[in-house]
Amino acid sequence: VLVSLVGGASVTFNKAFSSFGLADKALRLGTLIEENTLAGIGFANARNLYSSSGYFASVDTPAAKAFAADYAKRYGANAPALNGLAESTYEGFLMLEAIARRAGSLDTVKMDAASEGTSYSGPRGTATIKARHVEQDIYVADVTDKGFRVVKTFPKVGSGQTCKV
Repeated sequence: VLVSLVGGASVTFNKAFSSFGLADKALRLGTLIEENTLAGIGFANARNLYSSSGYFASVDTPAAKAFAADYAKRYGANAPALNGLAESTYEGFLMLEAIARRAGSLDTVKMDAASEGTSYSGPRGTATIKARHVEQDIYVADVTDKGFRVVKTFPKVGSGQTCKV
């Protein structure tokens, strides 16, 4: 089952799906399910639930670990869970900085002209802008009793490219 619902709608759907016993009978893939949505769904309702994203808090790379350590140091143990939404916001600023530096300006026309081929390094690793999209790793994760566990990485997926198993 492809779940394309967001936030509370995804939580309600996945809880109901599980309550009908369907979680044991069918796999689900949610392309918009991140750590906070998973917390709402609950681990008990997440059997056979997968998600795909450019970032999960459980990504096990040096860059992702450093990002998580910096986040924990700055905001403490009671901070909201790291997730793809927050990480994407952070990377948006990294992208802006990289393009502006390359353009030597914050002028949008100059930045547009300079964007092609611009790269930056963030928690997801190195991302490169090609044809106005970011070429980046995409992860597929399942759910354990501790949260998301990355089970497959599709490296450097670009716009228009599909992930091959």
